[in-house]
Amino acid sequence: MLISKFHKIIGNKWLWAAFAILISLAFVGMFTPGINSGQTEQLAAAGKLYGLDISKTEYNIAEYFEKGLVNDKTYDDEEYKELQNKTWHRIAALKTATRMGITVTDNEVINAIRNDRTFSNNMGQFDKRIFNQILSQIRLSPEIYTEYVQQQLVIYKVKKQLESEVWLPPTLVEEKLSDLTDIITVKAGLISNINFTNDVKTTDELIETYYNENKEYFETPEKISVKYIKWSNDDVAKTVEVSDVQAGNYYTNYIDDFSVADTNDNLVPLPFEEVKDKVVKIIQTKEAQNQLIDTASEFIRKLEPIGGETIVFEKMVAQETNLSVNTTKLFSATSPNTVGLSDVKKNDIQMLMSLNKEDPWRCFSDPVVTDDAVYVFVANDKVDPKIPELADVKAQVTYYVKQDELAKYSKIKAEEAVATIEKEVAAGKSFDAVAKSLNIETFNAGTFVPYQGITNDVPYAEAISRSAISVKQGEASDPVSIPSGALFAFVEKRTAR
Repeated sequence: MLISKFHKIIGNKWLWAAFAILISLAFVGMFTPGINSGQTEQLAAAGKLYGLDISKTEYNIAEYFEKGLVNDKTYDDEEYKELQNKTWHRIAALKTATRMGITVTDNEVINAIRNDRTFSNNMGQFDKRIFNQILSQIRLSPEIYTEYVQQQLVIYKVKKQLESEVWLPPTLVEEKLSDLTDIITVKAGLISNINFTNDVKTTDELIETYYNENKEYFETPEKISVKYIKWSNDDVAKTVEVSDVQAGNYYTNYIDDFSVADTNDNLVPLPFEEVKDKVVKIIQTKEAQNQLIDTASEFIRKLEPIGGETIVFEKMVAQETNLSVNTTKLFSATSPNTVGLSDVKKNDIQMLMSLNKEDPWRCFSDPVVTDDAVYVFVANDKVDPKIPELADVKAQVTYYVKQDELAKYSKIKAEEAVATIEKEVAAGKSFDAVAKSLNIETFNAGTFVPYQGITNDVPYAEAISRSAISVKQGEASDPVSIPSGALFAFVEKRTAR
């Protein structure tokens, strides 16, 4: 039995070791191409944990977080190997924490950010503008920073839970570990919000209270308008001549880019003649891009001594180029695609948001490079963030209040249903029969082991597996809220491994 194996090696530090073992379970069958094969860029996943693929994106984010949100440090081979190990253990710890039911709410994340003095004003209060300004300076999006805080809180909770439980009786620890290693067969019950739409009412008092407590969520973001000129790569690229020697050298130097993986995941280069046109086009595009960066830089050099005011900018464009000046409508940092700038990278959009029309040295950008063009931008107009009056967003607030009230009501109904189900099942009735009599939608979630999670294609699998972790056979979990209502897990069978 797995628990008895734990007790053979854990001694007085049993809980710490148990958690380490649970982490190590994640690495069973682990495959990490970044460490073992050198072919990371050719594979769809960075590796496997708990038998499931870990995407390159998830790994890269975890590595970035493990670096402390800093990307400018250079690592030697040993240091990078250590970073890789820490990154994989970070991912494994987070995955294991999820299976142990350790979570962090949105409010906890918000409070952690609000209590960070880094983002406080002179009055010691959280200042959203300071928050956005600091993130902009380090070229970090609020979404990524929020995810970082969320992960740090989860890891902190794991540590605190271990500290608080280090003196618990071994019998309780065995119970907790069995929660993660038992084989559980689960059914789920779903209470839908739709059933109670007519039962839940919103009042002006509820609407006003919600608005006053959540004003910042209705704040309209800072918006800017810019003028710009754009040099397209295509016309210049066509004029770039590429010799066979250049193409051959590029092909050789970047051979992995022109290779495919065989059935054994070994890289096999494609014949040069087969990819020659692609190689030539890449070289032409790169050379065109370099030429256009030089052209844009020279234009900016002439613009710098006189500033980039709109009139000056348009005059300079007319004198120095044969391009036309484009003007965008107002847009926010998250909506550049609405004004035709979908090809501009997120970091460059953040830079545009910092352009200052009143500052002659900060009212124009450096050359902004995209896959197909090079831009120079100049500040045109700016609208500060604003919290609208309740009357202007009442329909939106009313919708959120309605959803909140529906969530509360459906959870109450789910709690009543769980109490009835447990009572009737204890009296000898089946879960399916009782659920049917209560008009509750049910479905089979299958059989799983908590530390592995539900691997079937089951709706709300993560919520069900978390809810069922500590539930005994023949009992139901506490309901949890989901977007469409409330959900609970019923453990039909639980067997010790």
